[in-house]
Amino acid sequence: MTVRDIHSARSLQPETPDQLPPLDPNAQARTHTREEAGDKQSLSLLPWMQRAASGIMTGESLAHRNPPSIAQVWERHVASARHYPAGIIRGPRYLWGVIHTPLYALLFLLSWITSSPPLLVLSAVSLYLIHLFA
Repeated sequence: MTVRDIHSARSLQPETPDQLPPLDPNAQARTHTREEAGDKQSLSLLPWMQRAASGIMTGESLAHRNPPSIAQVWERHVASARHYPAGIIRGPRYLWGVIHTPLYALLFLLSWITSSPPLLVLSAVSLYLIHLFA
């Protein structure tokens, strides 16, 4: 294709919107739908991106967050078990919550005791005295 062919092809194309052939009536609606869907998708990512950026800028991270309390752990297990309508799935989910929550409480207690040396010594002495006199 030469330069002359390109110029002649351009002259065949309509120059103004009035010269354009009529569009399919649904073509414009489909275009708006795609644009709106893209806008909704980009807007749904916006809050997540803002939270992530604010967490990075302020120094918050999973390492600096407080662990969930024992009551929160149990509430999450109950909510997760209630999510399933069938009892055959709900029962094992509750059972896992019943097993996991006391284990979590024990590990939570151990991490609290070992967080400072004086607390560790005081706890060890208390446990020794309870064992000795009980």
